[in-house]
Amino acid sequence: MNRFLLSGLLALLPLTSVVAQNPTEILTKAEKSAIGTSSYSELSMSAKRARYTRELDIKSWTHTNKYALIVVTGPERDRGTRYLRADKQMYSFVPRTGKVVKLPQSMLMARRLVEAGARVVTLNYSKWDWHGGTNAEGRANNSIFLREQEDFPIFDKCVSALVEDLHVRGLDRDCAVVVMGEFGRTPKISGQVGRDHWPQVNCALMFGGDMRHGQVIGATDRIAGEAVARPVTFGEIYATLYRHLGIDTSTTTLQDATGRPNFLVEDNAVPLREMV
Repeated sequence: MNRFLLSGLLALLPLTSVVAQNPTEILTKAEKSAIGTSSYSELSMSAKRARYTRELDIKSWTHTNKYALIVVTGPERDRGTRYLRADKQMYSFVPRTGKVVKLPQSMLMARRLVEAGARVVTLNYSKWDWHGGTNAEGRANNSIFLREQEDFPIFDKCVSALVEDLHVRGLDRDCAVVVMGEFGRTPKISGQVGRDHWPQVNCALMFGGDMRHGQVIGATDRIAGEAVARPVTFGEIYATLYRHLGIDTSTTTLQDATGRPNFLVEDNAVPLREMV
């Protein structure tokens, strides 16, 4: 059963200097803080689906509703995985990659939904908009440079962790992922230090789904204002994802409220030839 994700835990210690510590130090401090000072439990879970059964054994410690530590003890392929949480900050450690990654809970939940059999999962990342300005959107300073400092490092680590997570769990061929927005952003900074809507050009990141990776498709001019080579349409991206789900966009239609059939993509778009 193929599926895709559409995108944009746990510690009993202050994780204010995670970057300066190695994974072993972080986990050692978390476990020392957890043991003996919090509630403890051992759980065995079984998720049964039509085509497979998923087993998971965990140990967990919690301290109030702000801190928690979960250690996966089985099955063998997941043994040693930690999820750390302090307040709203979420971290994941996978022994095979040896990294502690700041992880929004939504991405972790998305992977779990895929494992449980969900066909399509949609995520939203970041706050409202990037138009800039002062005293805008509830912020004294809403400049694009401040927003980038807040959003990009977390997003970069989370997407990297998701790619590795799907790979080590053997889900990278079954699950296709696309990361994109509904339009691009103006190539020039606006007068209020932001970027506005720009439909002329956009970008997308795609991986998994047994697609051909390691390539850049298309190109823009030097200011990323217009496409100058191999422009890719939204229809091509959608057709690629529908193909992964086993849906032929050349023949499949949906009826509107008047009973008129409508194709799933516009302009007879076909899956990206470079990737399938």
